[in-house]
Amino acid sequence: MGFQTIVHGRISLKGDFEKSRHYIRSLGEDNQYPCIRAEMFSLGATESPYYYKNPIISFGASYKEVEDEWEIFILKFENILRNIEFETAKIQLETEILGTYNFFWMSKTGMDKFEEKDKLIETDEWYFGYGHRHRFGILEEPLTESHIYKLFYFNYPVGNFKKYDLYWKDIKIGVLTETSWDMRSSGNITYTFDYMAELPENVRLADSIKHSIKTFNYFEREDEENFLKMCEQEEAEYRDFVDSPDWRIVDSEGKSIKILCPIFLGNHRITWQRE
Repeated sequence: MGFQTIVHGRISLKGDFEKSRHYIRSLGEDNQYPCIRAEMFSLGATESPYYYKNPIISFGASYKEVEDEWEIFILKFENILRNIEFETAKIQLETEILGTYNFFWMSKTGMDKFEEKDKLIETDEWYFGYGHRHRFGILEEPLTESHIYKLFYFNYPVGNFKKYDLYWKDIKIGVLTETSWDMRSSGNITYTFDYMAELPENVRLADSIKHSIKTFNYFEREDEENFLKMCEQEEAEYRDFVDSPDWRIVDSEGKSIKILCPIFLGNHRITWQRE
């Protein structure tokens, strides 16, 4: 038994609409709670006149007490925003006993001007705000303490996580956000190497990344037969990447750190280990 929480909202697109839709469709299996999966999104109308100016992607899901893990949900949702072209986004968190909270994001344009009374939090990537807001971020009513989500020690921005650039040889694969670490590090990756492209920069490297993601999907489904087959195929076809000494991460100060071959997971997750 437990309490149900409903999360719903919308993302207003700009720029390359189809590229953003493709990213949502490409979200892999996510079995790490709280899950965010492609089927939780509706991609909306794809041609005019069935949308006006900005197509809308909607989101809706129900969870068991997701407010306990709201920091993780926000990390996952913001990683999606980071990989699409959006104008604004809104999410509402409806809990059974702890109230209802609103969350707002607006991408930067370089010409943004807000007043102090609008109480927006500026980050390197976007503006964020709590409360009831106009579609462009202006508060529709004064922001009160009851509007600000502070349960379970939640604070925004979420986490002060380390970021690294991931390279194989001279090819930049993406930017890593390290969210946990022990013997191995793990977190999210924002790809700069388009491994899904029809003609990627390095076809075998792209294939090895896709193979890694597919292998882990079988592992998460507990499909042992296909998982073992994929492991055998990796040994036969991609051993040069697995054993390569050319994997490295570069920190914010430009320091290069050698790592073992990372494991690329579904839903833009990744895990890696320093040599």
